[in-house]
Amino acid sequence: MHYPRNWEELIAWFAEDDECRDYLDWLRWSQGFVCPHCGSRKGWRRVDGRWDCGKCRRIVTQTAGTIFDNRT
Repeated sequence: MHYPRNWEELIAWFAEDDECRDYLDWLRWSQGFVCPHCGSRKGWRRVDGRWDCGKCRRIVTQTAGTIFDNRT
């Protein structure tokens, strides 16, 4: 996997939140979106960067079900 090696690379790679969301999408769903709640592969990305599941209609974040879920 490709990860930033230090703080400077982290800031350079993810200067904007959207860049980080795109990277997390790639890490989590490299073969395409899969809903962590129902397993559906049908979904679309919302304007705010989260996902809508096409089957269960839940809103899914890139960190859903991980140790970073629901962190503010």
